[in-house]
Amino acid sequence: MSDTGIGIDTRFHDLIFKKFYQTGQIALHSTGKTKFKGGGPGLGLPSCRELLKRTGAAYGWKAPGFDEQAYPGSQFHVILPLRQSRSPS
Repeated sequence: MSDTGIGIDTRFHDLIFKKFYQTGQIALHSTGKTKFKGGGPGLGLPSCRELLKRTGAAYGWKAPGFDEQAYPGSQFHVILPLRQSRSPS
């Protein structure tokens, strides 16, 4: 999955999967009148990572940095494990 947002500042790359960590001010979270500026509760990425770990999935991500002019976005990659179905006996 990828987006075309403002990206993630390289200063925060080690912190984005920490619960309740916010890369921006909550007051700057997007609404109908403002654009997303990096605020939020800090639970989306940590929750997704925990779910992926529990299912045995592999994941990776990259974000070239934060830029409100170029909108470099971020990319997240997931590889889900396949389980062989049981044959009826």
